[in-house]
Amino acid sequence: MKKTKKESDKLSIKDIAKKTQVSTSIVSKIIRGEPGIPDDIKIKVLKFINKAHYKASTRVISRGTYTIALMAPFFYAPFVSEIVDGIEHRIVGTNYNLSQYSTKGVLENERMIFRRVIGTGLADAFILFNIPVDKDIQESLRSSNIPVVSMERYLPGLGYIATDNLKASYEATEYLIRSGRKNIAIVIGKRYLPDIQNDRIKGYMLALDANKVEFNEDNIFVVPIHDYASGIEIFETTISKRNNIDAIFCMAGDVVATGIMYAAKKMGINIPKDLSIIGYDDLELARFVTPALTTVRQPARKMGEAAVDMIINGLENKGKKYAKKIIFQSELIKRESA
Repeated sequence: MKKTKKESDKLSIKDIAKKTQVSTSIVSKIIRGEPGIPDDIKIKVLKFINKAHYKASTRVISRGTYTIALMAPFFYAPFVSEIVDGIEHRIVGTNYNLSQYSTKGVLENERMIFRRVIGTGLADAFILFNIPVDKDIQESLRSSNIPVVSMERYLPGLGYIATDNLKASYEATEYLIRSGRKNIAIVIGKRYLPDIQNDRIKGYMLALDANKVEFNEDNIFVVPIHDYASGIEIFETTISKRNNIDAIFCMAGDVVATGIMYAAKKMGINIPKDLSIIGYDDLELARFVTPALTTVRQPARKMGEAAVDMIINGLENKGKKYAKKIIFQSELIKRESA
């Protein structure tokens, strides 16, 4: 007998398991795209799902999993890890659990995860880290009333949490200028979202202009990966060739900044006498390097806690009237490197 639309809208993972004579755990693994499932079983389940109109554009699985899906290109990034720490801290004592989905920065992976999670009811809400959501997926999220909080990327009609990158960058750059630095280089990373990166660069340029310091496009350096080795490489191969640079504002983060510091000290450069360095994020390592790293502190844990509060508020209100915007202020932490 053919299912009516009303009946298929109530379809659950247990229903799929029963109809296909496969365990619920196997069905969940297939939906998640996990490896190790025999092809014949996978094909049988996927065929049934398709026949049942099991699509990401409609919420065909009943909700109530008490699970919040975290989605990020990579979870090993230190700043993301600190936000997740705040999320985990806030989730304690609630009925909710977390599931993590790494997209590895691949757009098709992002779309596939959205289709699975939205369409199958594997989670009741999303917290996104630097995820460039396509317009059709955004519309699906909004129309389904699934609470979503996007960290650092604004998505119309959805929850948004970020820091004031422009103001923080302005203050850090001005601090270097008032310390007597005249030729300030900046280091940025390819993986930063355009709006974040552009705000940081804009803050830097505004501070230069306000203090009548000439902007030099050649003072912008790019690292491909936000890691220690990239900091060493960018300094050794490029920045060190420019003898007139007297300060570096590493917008690509503290890990890259510490790599730059290591390479500079190895070449006999005195920090901060010859070269001032400012990082970004205020990770724990910033306090323990020598000299201790001056950096921009982002309230990562508070951002994570706020994301959970926003999500739970959305779930309790059935996804309605939860979307709002929270902008945290960063703080320049002055230590010995600048």
